Order: sequence, then structure tokens, then C-alpha cells
Amino acid sequence: DCAKDLKRICSNLGGFACSENNVCKKSLLNATDSDNCCSEKCISKSSLTCEEQKGKLCDISTSYCSGEMIIASNTKTSFLCCSGNCVQVIQEKTCAELNGNICSNDQICGSSLLDAIDSSSCCPSTCITPQSNPCYGITCSANEKCVEGNCILKTCSEQSGYICGANKTCNGSLLSTSDSGNCCSISCTEITTESTDIIGGEISFKDTCIGNHYSLEFTTTSTDTTETNKVNYDVYYDSQKLYSHYINHTPETTMNIIMQQPYEKNLIGHTVKVILDPENLISEINENNNTIERQFTGPLVDLYGEDLKYQDSLKWIIFDLYRAPTIDYCVPFNIDYYVDEQKVGTSPSPFTSAESDSRLNWFYVYELSSGSHELKVVIDSTNNIEESNESNNILITTIEVE
Repeated sequence: DCAKDLKRICSNLGGFACSENNVCKKSLLNATDSDNCCSEKCISKSSLTCEEQKGKLCDISTSYCSGEMIIASNTKTSFLCCSGNCVQVIQEKTCAELNGNICSNDQICGSSLLDAIDSSSCCPSTCITPQSNPCYGITCSANEKCVEGNCILKTCSEQSGYICGANKTCNGSLLSTSDSGNCCSISCTEITTESTDIIGGEISFKDTCIGNHYSLEFTTTSTDTTETNKVNYDVYYDSQKLYSHYINHTPETTMNIIMQQPYEKNLIGHTVKVILDPENLISEINENNNTIERQFTGPLVDLYGEDLKYQDSLKWIIFDLYRAPTIDYCVPFNIDYYVDEQKVGTSPSPFTSAESDSRLNWFYVYELSSGSHELKVVIDSTNNIEESNESNNILITTIEVE
């Protein structure tokens, strides 16, 4: 047995017995004379890193080691390798070390107190005796400060504002300050000198009694001295937008623009409005003169007839047709003719001018047989015209034809 034990000692196994300050980085051998018999040469623990030795690097300026100190290859100034945990140290300083002032019971601190080990009244600034501070207990508004017991306006810079000089405009709101009447809350921009102004004129009315529309005309003036501007415009009938169009406005001129409107857009009692440059695409010196508006007032037209009869020699159904005063436009309408309750024909409006007061001796050619007949004439038979009196559009008479 002794011979067997001699064979299993570390040196006979070809191993190296590691001392307390050494460590085996390879495998350990089962030797009878050492628990640290290494299959290769032992290396010094100090050549291993802290992590390789299962330690933790602690910053000794802010913490301490709860275990044993380990000698490691990667320790550096103010650090050590710890076999336990790094415990954070709460630094404690006096008020003087914190460059503070300790306030007495009859003093106050104008700032937040510091956390000092020797006082609960450590002030980072000068301690104030309330009786000696004329602003003590005085509350001023956000744009003011207390000076000698009085609230006065802060300067522009104290309110984080920007002073707008000559030829500059404020992009935000003007602030009330003690040093400037042009202190802007946001920023200032250069004022560019504009020469262009598109000016709306008057809306006028004209009816040529040709086709199925009347015409509205408006004027517009451009003060631009150098270039032609494309000017968009919107046309409204009351609050309804009818259409959009544009004109190429030449410099320093007044232009007449004609708008044609269908007759079903009755003018009396309605408003026509034109908005020039509605999207503000043109930079102008005055943006408030681009709207032209006119409300058309006056009595509604009244159509009626009188003296319905039949002229046998000419085969005419004849009557007097009247158009009562209105604005001068020719709204088209139809006239229907009936004989003995049977419709025998239709004729269009006979008016060919836009005169306000009109009377026509109108006729319709139709041959009647002998005997008694009822004649009826219906003026504006389709109610195309809005009239002041809709009850006088029918004429009825009975005649005898030989």
C-alpha cells in the first residue's frame, strides 16, 4: 500500500503542486499529497483578471468591498478586485464643503436647500433676513420682477424675446417689456416692399336679350408696374359657388371681365360676389380689397295680358302683353294658346329688348271655325320667371266667329 501511495504523489504523476498564491488553469490531478496538483505549471493569481478570479471591480471612490481583496492583473487606480460585492458609499459633506451658507431661524433661503451633514438649513446662496428684503412676500406677474418692493416689467431678453428693428416684422406676438415696444415672442423677419395690388371694382349688369343668358361685368385694377399676373377668381351666387376662372392681368391696367349667367339665376333679391386671388397666391400690399359684392334689389317682374280677342280677317288670336318695371333683363318665357280647352300652340317671349316698361300688341295665327269658342292664353306657362304676381298670367274670353 505504501508503494501505491508513493506512485500517486503529485510529482510522480508528472504534476505541479500549486501554492496558495498560485492557481491551476488546466486540470487537477488526483494526488495523495496535494489537493492542488496541476497537470501543468501553476501560474500566479496576480496574472489573472478580476473576472477570471470570479471577483468584482469596485470603484473605491464611491464604494467599498464587502469581501476579501483579490490581487488581479486588471486592477487600476481607485479600483480594487473584490471577492464579495461593491457597496455604494453615500458621500456626506458639511455645508461649508458644499460652498453653502447655514441660515438662522430668522432667515430664509431664496433657493433650494442643500443636503449637508451638519445643517438642515444649508443655502447655496446668501441667506435673507425678511425684514431687510423689500420684495419679501410680493408676488409679481410672469412678465414682471420685483425691484425695491415694486413689480416692474422685465426686459425683452429677460422674457426670452427678440427686439424687431426697422424693416422687420414680428412672427409671433409683441411682449410688454421695459426696454422695447417691439419685443417679439418668437422671431423677426425682414419686411419686403411690395408694389402689387389687385383691386376689385364694381359689378354691373347688362342684358343683350340674345341667347339664354344675361351678362354681369366687373372691373379689376392691377398696380403692378412690371409683370402680368395670373389672377384667379371665384364667382358666388348668394352663398353658392358657381365657378372659378382666371384672367391674365396686365400691369397698371383696369380690366373688364364679363360673366355670363343662365336666366334661371334670377337676380332680384340675390347677391353676386366675386373674390379675386381667393387662395392668396399673389403677394399684395393690401389683401383686403379683393372682394366685390353686389346685392340686386328692386321689384320682381310682372307679366300679364289684357284685351284678348280674335281678328277673323287676319286669323289672329290677339292681345296686349305687358311687362311691369324691373331691372333691364330679358328672362325668356313661353306663351300657350288654347281653343275650347285644347292647346293649339306655343310661342316664345316676344320681347327683344331689355327695357324696363314694355307693352306689346301680340298675336298668334290660328284659324277658327264658325261658331262660339273659348279662347285662353297662358303667359309664362312653365313658370320660368319669378314674378311679383303669379295670378294674372291667364286670359280667357268667349267669342263668336261667323
